Amino acid sequence: MNKFIEGGQKREEPKNTKKIDWIKIGVIGAVVFIGLIIVIIMVVSGGKEEKKEEVDAKSIWRGKYYEYLVSSNLLKGSTHTDAALIDFDDNGTPELVLNLKSDDDELMVLYILNDKVEKSRKYFEGEIKLMYEVTDKKAKWYLSEIDNGFDYYTDLSKLAQGNDEDITKKKDLVMDYEDTTIAVNYKNISAGTLEDDLNSLTNSYNKDAYINDTLDAKMEKILQDRNNSGNIDEVYKSFLLEKKYKNYLTAWTAQPNKYLMYDLNGDGTKELFVAYADTSDWYRMLIMTFDEKTHTLYKVGEIYAYKGLYFNNSTKDFYYMSAQPTGSNIISYYYKMEGHTLIYQMKTVKENGKFYKYEGGSNARIVIDAVEYAKLMDGYNLITGFADLLNYVG
Repeated sequence: MNKFIEGGQKREEPKNTKKIDWIKIGVIGAVVFIGLIIVIIMVVSGGKEEKKEEVDAKSIWRGKYYEYLVSSNLLKGSTHTDAALIDFDDNGTPELVLNLKSDDDELMVLYILNDKVEKSRKYFEGEIKLMYEVTDKKAKWYLSEIDNGFDYYTDLSKLAQGNDEDITKKKDLVMDYEDTTIAVNYKNISAGTLEDDLNSLTNSYNKDAYINDTLDAKMEKILQDRNNSGNIDEVYKSFLLEKKYKNYLTAWTAQPNKYLMYDLNGDGTKELFVAYADTSDWYRMLIMTFDEKTHTLYKVGEIYAYKGLYFNNSTKDFYYMSAQPTGSNIISYYYKMEGHTLIYQMKTVKENGKFYKYEGGSNARIVIDAVEYAKLMDGYNLITGFADLLNYVG
């Protein structure tokens, strides 16, 4: 018999059943490792974080313009040159306008395209204008140039992007040129002090110099006046009394002394003729019209003619003579008003008893007989009734 008797089952010590969180340990290890790397980098770099220097945008485009002006020798021989910085296309880099003073006033625009300075062609007697579009009241820059009696307007936002062609004519612009034209603030620059002059011009540059609350308020008033001006007689009255026609005259040698309201295209809306008539029956005429839908004045054109215009009430066109006729020589130019402009139709010539007709822009001469010539001249009557402008009181 055993000396030792078992009193029950043998009791064992409990085992540790807690699981190890390997994910947590891994994250902590990664954080420690990254921190160690950062410490090493800071020790190697001296513990200082390198700061990037801010780029001076002005110095970049100023330097490009300076290098171009020096290398191109563009200012050579120019005794006086005016310059202005204007951001025509609103891309953050202004264009450099040069008003070159020489025998003929020449205006040129330098612009940066694809990181390179380009130049426009020279615009003789060109003028920079900032104008509001009537319909949506957006300000837009144009360059005006007069060529053969026509006003050509180049869209400067497109020119700044490399398009150096005439974008449109004035007849296509829905604008009031007198009320929305802004004077450009030019500053003198010269070849001898170019760097200092260009620095001064750059330091004074303000892209919003021409767009301000005063201009906005002025345009609001213009739009309000237009909305309230449904009476075309009142519009023309204001045009005459305030002498607004002076802003539309091109190379006139004398001030207007006559005026007339006459429906030139038979649409029921009278056009306004502002004219200078001399003692020899020569008339220089400015023709304006009013769009009653947009309440906008348009310049239709300017004509220099002997006696004036001969209108055909049936065909709604007119002709005028550019030379004083003699017994055997008469030259007549035929036009028709369409929309807000004059469209050339043809020319007829009576020369030493012979008759000719020129059609379209081909300038090809067509021989006609006296009967056909008489038919072409038939039905036209001289527009009369011009009144004295100098005594106009409305």
